[in-house]
Amino acid sequence: MGARGIELLEHGIADLCANPKLVREDLILLARLARQVDAVFATVVGEFDRSGGWALDGRKSMAGWLESQAAMTPSEAQRTVRRAKFAEACPVTRARWASGAIATEKLDRIAALRHAAKDDAAFTLFEPSLLGVAMHGTIVDLATAAHRWRDALEADRQTDDTKPNHQIEREHLFVSETFGGMGVLRGEFTPENREQIETALDREMDRLHIAGDSRTVSQLRAEALASIMRQYNSQAINAATNQPHISIHIDEPTWTGTAVGHCETARGMSLSRDTVARVACNAEISIITHAGDRIPLSMHRAQRTFTKHQRRALEHRDTCCRYPGCARPVTATEAHHVEWWELGGETNLENAAMLCYFHHRLVHEGKWTIKIDADATIKWFKPDGSYYATSYPRPPTTPLPIK
Repeated sequence: MGARGIELLEHGIADLCANPKLVREDLILLARLARQVDAVFATVVGEFDRSGGWALDGRKSMAGWLESQAAMTPSEAQRTVRRAKFAEACPVTRARWASGAIATEKLDRIAALRHAAKDDAAFTLFEPSLLGVAMHGTIVDLATAAHRWRDALEADRQTDDTKPNHQIEREHLFVSETFGGMGVLRGEFTPENREQIETALDREMDRLHIAGDSRTVSQLRAEALASIMRQYNSQAINAATNQPHISIHIDEPTWTGTAVGHCETARGMSLSRDTVARVACNAEISIITHAGDRIPLSMHRAQRTFTKHQRRALEHRDTCCRYPGCARPVTATEAHHVEWWELGGETNLENAAMLCYFHHRLVHEGKWTIKIDADATIKWFKPDGSYYATSYPRPPTTPLPIK
């Protein structure tokens, strides 16, 4: 478009705002122009995204840049980036959109269909027919055509060796350990189960979304899966019962923090003492300390987690993760003992803060420290002890008179 084009567009909009009375033909033309502007904007966003210009403003992604610089909501920014990527991959549809012949909402439906099909070659063959429906039919007609094509595509995929019974027989999941205790998941699932898994992962990724996050989709998907598992294992928090029990075997010097030695779960997974301290905030753990010859010395009391009533009060007070600037909702946080439980910290609101998984790790494994005041104001300090920032709780509500 160029700077001159933007200037002309700005003047044209200003003129329309000053003289909003339009005849029927003008309204129809304006609607087409609005679609064309959407298409141009998506094209420009795509170019800017590929250039990496968003990183120069300290943002982690194009969507994060749109949120901060263009005042978009997270969903609007993500939708714009998806449109840009689709427009780049499908120039035929983009051309129709840019001409104003296709409504932007219909383009979103087409883009979603292509993504769900996961068969770009088949979509390219069907694209001309779909465009015809999009240009001359309603949004319902488009949805019907998309549904029928998906059914036909799935039928074509049902070859002799992938019939439903064979699919069930082929379904499997391997879980293995690699270097450093990292885990690898590998498997196959039936179309129905795959759809369930993808839907759950997509929803959790949306729930955990943070503006400016630059991680890849596969990294976000891994975080979402781990988050779903943590929620499943921690249902006891909301039910006010114990979580699945974990036994930690640790030698006395490691437990007291005077040395680094033996520390592992009953299944043989090695953990750091800091990791044990973090998990202990939200899990039922038994600590078994050992002498140098691995003979158990003592069985420490199980970790006492926050009750459901305490957690509700914390959720109301903190509203989100208490790291300064983190917007993760309380539904994606864990209750942290500010003074660590194994060092004598109490399990009460005066010694608690809601932290997302990342910032909970920052405190324990990352060696950051926090201090909480009587009014629940929390000060954050870096690993070197220097002050970082302050986080404040939900401000009190002032009643408004009704008379």
